[in-house]
Amino acid sequence: MDAPLPPPTDPFAMPPMVQVAEHVPTPPSRRAWPWVIGAVAAVIAVVGVVVFATRGDSDAGYSLEAAAEAASEAQNVEFETTITQMGTTATSTGRFDVERQLMAMRVQIPDPVDTEFDGVLDIEGAMIYMDASMMGDVAAVVPTKWISMDLSAVPGLAEVFQSSRTSNPLDVAKFFTTASSVEEVGMEDVRGEQAKHYLVTVTMADVFAKFPELGDTIDEMGVTMEDEVVYDVWVDEANQLRRVKYATTVNGQEQSMDTFYESIGDIEPIVVPSPDEVTDISDMLGG
Repeated sequence: MDAPLPPPTDPFAMPPMVQVAEHVPTPPSRRAWPWVIGAVAAVIAVVGVVVFATRGDSDAGYSLEAAAEAASEAQNVEFETTITQMGTTATSTGRFDVERQLMAMRVQIPDPVDTEFDGVLDIEGAMIYMDASMMGDVAAVVPTKWISMDLSAVPGLAEVFQSSRTSNPLDVAKFFTTASSVEEVGMEDVRGEQAKHYLVTVTMADVFAKFPELGDTIDEMGVTMEDEVVYDVWVDEANQLRRVKYATTVNGQEQSMDTFYESIGDIEPIVVPSPDEVTDISDMLGG
């Protein structure tokens, strides 16, 4: 079983599903757009980072165990994620195709660059695609609607995605056997639906014992994490994940992630931009 990786710190939604022409983002400055691309790479890496465990009655509604099992079997998901790290908050609404290993999202980063853009992550192809408008005044020298970046332009990023497939926000289901404790908080409203709220405590030593390759990768990356992480998890009556959130410290930096699961098993198809619509900027980033 593949295990997702910890932070660094999901982007994007593309045509024909998203009518980019109707959206006019505020572009970053020339000096800011490389930071945006770096932020995108960081945000992507966190989407699959949620690590939680569960125990419960899988036959009843609002079951954490049944929700985790359903998540592990789902072939696609639509979601909304908000990540805060190093004083910056990025919100993305997106879709993930498990079989094709594609993610499409729209990202909003208000500070420090005040930008919003669409994009697609092709994990198997090791490429990130973003709409060229995010480059601001630099976009004038780009003859296509989309830009792309080879994941290898960010050291170690391609290996992270291709070896461990960190981007699936449903990967929370992989760790349900490692919880040190599960507490039922009670019934709460999640965007108009009743859901049962759980507090799930995960001890990283238990996670590494079950998934030793994850511990090895963390050591290789030089990542330091808290010994224990508590996840807030909401499950609806149909035994589907509705929301997962957490806050922790990674490499001395506080970060939090809050994910709403809008639809599991039914999404609009994800389409990768055609080559004639793309300009590769990997060389501009030193890749």
